[in-house]
Amino acid sequence: MCIWALGTLRVRPMDPWMTTFMAAALQQLNHAKPQELTNCAWGLAKLGFMPSHAWQYSFRAAAQQQLPRCTGELWWIMGHMCCIVLGQL
Repeated sequence: MCIWALGTLRVRPMDPWMTTFMAAALQQLNHAKPQELTNCAWGLAKLGFMPSHAWQYSFRAAAQQQLPRCTGELWWIMGHMCCIVLGQL
């Protein structure tokens, strides 16, 4: 996903673009491979973008489906996202 490249460059698009991207990404989460999920979450984290709780829930559900094929990076990013969510409660 292009969000990884944007995160690497630390170029955060304007809010309307991010809203459109997040809606499109949400539709693809269940079809994403573990590395794609990792890249997406990493890019969002590098940009300092906090997805909605509903988006995070969908991400975690998609990642859970991929657990048998998970990489260490996906485990790390899932843990990181959970810590962020718990810190907001």
